[in-house]
Amino acid sequence: MDTKMRDPQFPAFVLCMMDLSRPHSRPSSALSPVTLRAVNDQVMKIEQLFLLPAGLPGRPDTREALVISPVLHCYFRATAPPPLVRKSRLATPRQRLPEFTSARTAKVARMSAKKFNKQHIDGEASEKKPINTQGNFDDPSKRYVSVRPSGDPKGSRVPGTQPGQKKAVVEGISFKDTNYGKPAADGTAAFMVTGKKDKKSMRPEHLDGQVTKEGKKYKDKHDNEFSECSSSTSAYYDN
Repeated sequence: MDTKMRDPQFPAFVLCMMDLSRPHSRPSSALSPVTLRAVNDQVMKIEQLFLLPAGLPGRPDTREALVISPVLHCYFRATAPPPLVRKSRLATPRQRLPEFTSARTAKVARMSAKKFNKQHIDGEASEKKPINTQGNFDDPSKRYVSVRPSGDPKGSRVPGTQPGQKKAVVEGISFKDTNYGKPAADGTAAFMVTGKKDKKSMRPEHLDGQVTKEGKKYKDKHDNEFSECSSSTSAYYDN
């Protein structure tokens, strides 16, 4: 690298840059999304340090202080320090994050399903929990029915809070409520749950609460009204 006509400390700076780039010399596909984002941010901040708004002396068209040519009006001999990550190998955070997000969503779903089974099927809730409902949600004879907000067109569904989740209603659940670990109530009722549902299976991940049935319609505790989706095949509990 030609370091003539530059500050005497510039070679030392170049060595520091090379040391910084060495840990991230692998292809961007081998870096985690978080590491890749951090490297990209470092590159951007470092490049911004060498942008001169007024341009170089005598070269107003040249704002990049690092990429310069020793000849006044020639850009073909321009030189620059080695990049931290080759631009041809870079993947933007938007390209990488969906994979990371989908993996995280799947992990959250597994944890949610495990928590549902522990609290609402096995009844192993903390004594510090004000209200917990335990029921036979895993009974193979129970069917989970998709619902839609009353008044919405056919084919509509009630989505959950996570991607891929849907709300469904299961009837005839024998339940027991506990209040801080002590018996509070029991009976048989219909419940709305949130989870992963397809035509054959339902994996509950959250218990929304009891609903009351009136014909083919259901009402939750907030008086929101839902209609049964007759076009949807009923699903059964899947662990």
